[in-house]
Amino acid sequence: MSALAARFLVTEMSTPDLTFLIEYYASAQGETTRTRLCGHIQYFINSGKEETCVGIGYCIPYINDERAFSSCWHFLPGELYRQKDILPEKGSVIDSAQFPVRKDSTNRILVIHGLEYIRDPYLFLQNIWNLLVPMGRVLLIVPNRMGLWARLTSTPFGYGTPFSLAQLEQLLQESQFHLLHARPALFMPPVTRRQGLRSSALWRIITRWLLRPVGGVWIVEAEKRLYAEIPETETEKSGLPLPVRPAFSREYP
Repeated sequence: MSALAARFLVTEMSTPDLTFLIEYYASAQGETTRTRLCGHIQYFINSGKEETCVGIGYCIPYINDERAFSSCWHFLPGELYRQKDILPEKGSVIDSAQFPVRKDSTNRILVIHGLEYIRDPYLFLQNIWNLLVPMGRVLLIVPNRMGLWARLTSTPFGYGTPFSLAQLEQLLQESQFHLLHARPALFMPPVTRRQGLRSSALWRIITRWLLRPVGGVWIVEAEKRLYAEIPETETEKSGLPLPVRPAFSREYP
C-alpha cells in the first residue's frame, strides 16, 4: 500500500445516517444539490449509451431520474448502509472490498457519497478498476477539502474524508487510472433557508469566477488504463527532436 493510501486509513469513520441522507434529498437544499450535479452525471451516462452502468454509494436520488439511469445498477456499501428496505429495484448491498460483479464487465461507474466514507479508498478504487472494462470510465463526486461544504455537517458532504485535487490525482494514478477531467461544483453556500436558496444563484456566479478552486465538491472523471504511464523526459516535454545515433555507435547515453 502506498504512503498516500495509508494516510487515508482511519480507525473510525464519520458517516451520515441513512435517514439523514433520505431527508436531505427530500429538502429544498437537497433538490438544489441534485439539480446542480445531475447535469454532469447525465452527460457522463448519456455519452456512453448502450453501455453497462453501475452506481456506487448513495446514488438513489440520481438513479431515480429515469432520463439518466433507466438501465443502471445501484450498489450500496454494506458497512455504511444496512437498511435494505430502501433499495431501488436494480440495487443491492455490497462489501466495498468485494464487488459481486465479474471483472471487466462494466463500462461506466458513478461514485457519489461513497469514496469519502470508505476506510481504504485505495482498495476501493482497485475494485472499481477490476470491475471496469478496458478504457472504462469512472465519475467520482467527492467533497472538496478546501470547500465550505466539507466543514458543515448539515449536508452529506460534511462527513467522511474530503479530498484535495492533488490527493485525488495521486490516488487515481496509483490505482492505474488516467485522469480525464476534474472540475469543481456546488459554488453556492450550503444554506438551508429558502431565502438563502433564492440568493444562491447569484453567489454561485460570483464564486465560480472569483473562487473557482473552492467549490463544494470535485467532479472527477477517470479512465481505466492497463499499463502504468511512463514519465516523459525533459527533452520529450520540450518538444525537441530526440538525438539519433547509428545502430552500432560506440557512444552511449
